[in-house]
Amino acid sequence: MTADTGTASPVRPLAELHDELDELVTAELAKASIPGMGVGIVRGEDELVVTAGVTSVEHPVAVDSRTLFQIGSTTKTLTATAVMSLVEQRDLGLDSPVASYLPEFRVARSEESGLVTIRHLLTHAGGWSGDWFLLAEPDYGRDGALAKVVADMWRAPRLTGPGEAFSYSNAGFYVLGRVLEVATGQPYPDAVRRLVLDPVGMTSSFFYADEMITERVAVGHVPGDDGPKVHRPWTRPFYAWPAGALSSCVDDQLGWARFWLSGRTAGGDHVVGPETMRTMTEPQLPMDGDGAVGLAWMLRDEGGVRVVEHGGATNGYLSRFSMAPDERFAVVVLANSSTAAAANRRLERWAYERVLGVTAEQPAPSAVPVTPTEYAGRYGLGDDPPWTHELLVEDDGGLLLVPGNSTAATPPPNYRLALCGEDALVCVEPEAAEGLRGSFGRAPDGTIAWLRFGLRIYNRLPG
Repeated sequence: MTADTGTASPVRPLAELHDELDELVTAELAKASIPGMGVGIVRGEDELVVTAGVTSVEHPVAVDSRTLFQIGSTTKTLTATAVMSLVEQRDLGLDSPVASYLPEFRVARSEESGLVTIRHLLTHAGGWSGDWFLLAEPDYGRDGALAKVVADMWRAPRLTGPGEAFSYSNAGFYVLGRVLEVATGQPYPDAVRRLVLDPVGMTSSFFYADEMITERVAVGHVPGDDGPKVHRPWTRPFYAWPAGALSSCVDDQLGWARFWLSGRTAGGDHVVGPETMRTMTEPQLPMDGDGAVGLAWMLRDEGGVRVVEHGGATNGYLSRFSMAPDERFAVVVLANSSTAAAANRRLERWAYERVLGVTAEQPAPSAVPVTPTEYAGRYGLGDDPPWTHELLVEDDGGLLLVPGNSTAATPPPNYRLALCGEDALVCVEPEAAEGLRGSFGRAPDGTIAWLRFGLRIYNRLPG
């Protein structure tokens, strides 16, 4: 994103944008066959909320600002805040080994088990595949699920040494959830409720289905032969809760944004102190392009506007949560369809443009001499995994990424990529992933060692 001026300024008051946003949301629902959506924007003390569509195509109830959607991985920002509140209380050490709290914790190379720290987990730098469950979905049940998954973490394929590189890791947050349980003596959802949700005032955000049964809940949808269909079962494996199981509403997500923009709850209290909040939103490790990761938060600084954000995807739901803290601005988009990725991105970009005067700018194609064939090959999770990507060179010199087998309800498409610098790439198709950045990592001998795309590292495989 770039701003027309050095300091972004509001284009129009939020209230004047209501009808325009309402028309845009309605159009996006029709374009992508999305059953329901909620959008919220905050700028200073001003707020705008637009909701449209229905909670379910089978039992339609109008979506409102308190309708619950699964927010997916934005849950990680609450897990991280709970962890950092215990760091402030000196119950946990940010740079202490995970094994000092969880003696049973091991990774694939046993000698590296004692090197993984809490900071490594918060910055997605534990060094092992964070989506290893894609290889074989385990079933740990409900009771003791986090303890069981932590004890099994040694099975995850190694990617890098601890702390060496960012690779998005759901599994790292499973481990953090177990650390919270051990440190507090409470189940993970109860610990986050006590440490974060209740103090912030997020009283309409829930982990447990029996809490949600009396609320208005939007169910997830996936494409069907005759339009969107309800996704069944309503899956949220218990071991994955710390990485992405919270159900929340537009009102509560805007409350979460106001807390981060002001540093205090609505009652004027701190959940974590100002220094901790600064640390969580400061660059800890580089990602692709000019991006960086803080402690859970994803960071960008484009056109003079500092962006702090996250997003979420679960079966049948997609969400976005993005803030410009220096402008006291945030936008939230919640949708109950797996087809909503492009719509969510367009609505987010609209909000930045119409409220802050910030427009999106795509990376330029590479002017650096590169040899595309150097990057071609197979990339996967481990030395010889069944789940791999194939990277092919097309006739025009572009790259085509063909994803391997996936257990996702909606399998990923092929991605057309363009080189935009030495060992750097950008996605040009499909629209839902347009602008997504990636990069290649090299071994000490200069050969390509891994591909990072979709925020995740995949090892280069022989052959």
